[in-house]
Amino acid sequence: MSEFVPPRLPAWRRVIAILALVLAVLALAATVFGTWNPWSSVVLRDRAGDPVLGAFVVLLLLLIAYWVGLRVVSEADQHGRLMRRMGLIALTVFAGICALTTWGLQVFRYEPTVVATSADGQRSVARVGVFQAIQLHSFAGSGLNRRDEGSFGEPCGGGLSVRFVTSDDIEVITDYGTFELRTDPATGVPVKGLPRTCSG
Repeated sequence: MSEFVPPRLPAWRRVIAILALVLAVLALAATVFGTWNPWSSVVLRDRAGDPVLGAFVVLLLLLIAYWVGLRVVSEADQHGRLMRRMGLIALTVFAGICALTTWGLQVFRYEPTVVATSADGQRSVARVGVFQAIQLHSFAGSGLNRRDEGSFGEPCGGGLSVRFVTSDDIEVITDYGTFELRTDPATGVPVKGLPRTCSG
């Protein structure tokens, strides 16, 4: 009995498989750095801070690369390849369900909106949706170099007005009063935040 030899893979399949594999590696790197994020990068956390969604994207790209690049022509002769494909499909579907669940529960939610910027443009205050809460965060730097230096706490009420008095002193007006916030001059880390309760 002669050994089964699969037909040559068309060029377009090889191109798509290689492209999907490269994108999977890039997506994995983005997910790892976005989750680890030792630089406290706002862009990384905003764009790649959900490890479950990142895992789903990586698995989906790997599935595309495997499906297109290693096609099954004969189920009898390529049973192992078929089983690996089915296992990858099951794992991708499971990751997709997990990603949809964590997205629905807002487990890894991070939605920053800058509400005030200092005169020199190097400090900002952002209204950030984190999990199921709204917080005020201190940002240092600008553009792609913007870093999240920490939370001032949760503002109470629907009204919110924020302005920089100096680069390190911030005035916040809410429905519950006016509050003075402060950051460390060297790092931008909050040193004085909002009261823990709405009553002050």
